[in-house]
Amino acid sequence: MRLAVCVVGLLSLLLVSCGDSAETSTQKPSGASGAAARPLATATPRPTPTPRPAQLILGKWQEVNAVETYEFFPDGTALKVQQGLFGADDVDGNYRFQDVDHVRIEWVGAWSSEVLHADVSFSGNRMLLSWSTGGATEYGRVR
Repeated sequence: MRLAVCVVGLLSLLLVSCGDSAETSTQKPSGASGAAARPLATATPRPTPTPRPAQLILGKWQEVNAVETYEFFPDGTALKVQQGLFGADDVDGNYRFQDVDHVRIEWVGAWSSEVLHADVSFSGNRMLLSWSTGGATEYGRVR
């Protein structure tokens, strides 16, 4: 009888040790610290998104070699300060991008209004407005 119990016990141990690998996968591999040795993960740097012209245009710009300034605000409004006959004139306006690099600017003054269309490009602290009527004007960022 003892022999039968020993044989059954040995067969049980043999079956458990030869069991499915899914059953044994929950065991931690042994090592010096008891934890699995894993290669160090290196973080891949995310590329810095390039600001769009609609973001770059925000702020105050002064025409290169002139006194006229344009200031563009996040709500789509704008302010032009130009030298008039009796000092500086402030002209209110608004702007909107028609696509990624084409802007429509409307100035509404006390005596007149004008609508301008331009291709806009940026290089560092410089903005170039290439007018649909021809010519271009370069501006430097004031703030």
